[in-house]
Amino acid sequence: MADSRTLSVIAPVDPALRYTRRLLFERFDIGKWFALGFTAFLASLGQGGGLNPGFHGGGRSPAGEGGAQVLEGWLRDHLALIVAVAAAILLLAVALGLLFAWLSSRGKFMFLDNLVKGRADVADPWERFRAPGNALFLFRVAVGLGGMAAGLGVTALGLLLAYPDIRDHRLGPRSIVAFCLGLFLLLVLVLLLGLLRLAVEDFVVPIVYRRGLSPVAALRLFRDEMLAGNEGTLLLYVLARIVIALVTGVLVLIGTCLTCCIAGLPYLSSVAFLPLLVFTRAYSLYFLAEFGPEWRLLPEEGPSAPVSPEAAPAAAEAPFQPLPGEAGEPAGTPPAKNPSPDEEPHG
Repeated sequence: MADSRTLSVIAPVDPALRYTRRLLFERFDIGKWFALGFTAFLASLGQGGGLNPGFHGGGRSPAGEGGAQVLEGWLRDHLALIVAVAAAILLLAVALGLLFAWLSSRGKFMFLDNLVKGRADVADPWERFRAPGNALFLFRVAVGLGGMAAGLGVTALGLLLAYPDIRDHRLGPRSIVAFCLGLFLLLVLVLLLGLLRLAVEDFVVPIVYRRGLSPVAALRLFRDEMLAGNEGTLLLYVLARIVIALVTGVLVLIGTCLTCCIAGLPYLSSVAFLPLLVFTRAYSLYFLAEFGPEWRLLPEEGPSAPVSPEAAPAAAEAPFQPLPGEAGEPAGTPPAKNPSPDEEPHG
């Protein structure tokens, strides 16, 4: 376990900036940007959101009360159709959410692997990280179901406490207490789920990549060897990540406006703002490296050093082993055919 005095949330900024510049701007290659941006797009599927301005109508409907009665009658006459359409939309939303979670779970390892090896590959990491990607997907689904169950439990508790006032159709002390308590518990739940999501993104995924553990075992390792004794520094890290998210959000908003929203389109946004995505991921990896040399996944060379697979630590070349019961090639091993010394390295 690293001594909290050796951890810094400021120190990773400079190497993350230098690594981003070396990876993306030295020997600039637009094809590399599109390939690496695709893995970044996969990694963030279902987690981001574009601008979603609301449109609110004001005033009364021209039809007035008569229009409201007609609408009420139509809704009552077509209730079965409305319920069926709503159920279909809900099922479609759940299916898309699961699909995005599955794709992003594998995409996180693909994007991480490309950064570690200084390249922009899609097909090879897609195949090699099938097992850890599926394991991460199941873990995220379990966490999501657990959060949903906890939210329903909090809602049920609030309704139970407020039931006497609800039954009497009045706003009394019990309903006020139930509302305040329920709101507080929901806020705590959202905060805990947000912290867990950050821990999974910035620590569990690299631990799985490096050690070949299951996500649950990786989370336990993070708790025992990194979180324990370093709670204050990790709280500062969370605040630093919030600041980084706010700054990048402002830059994305400005860039989207300057390009007439073209840079905000899906996938194109990952390409246009790839330096921000690479910096954020590199920042978390350089912070992780402060816990010990075994966690150093990115190179420490100066800004003029070229980025290549050989520049990454040798231990990171084969970071992942199959989960128990998985067969086939280890998920983190390099391709069987290595490039010859005369060939141009990836990236």
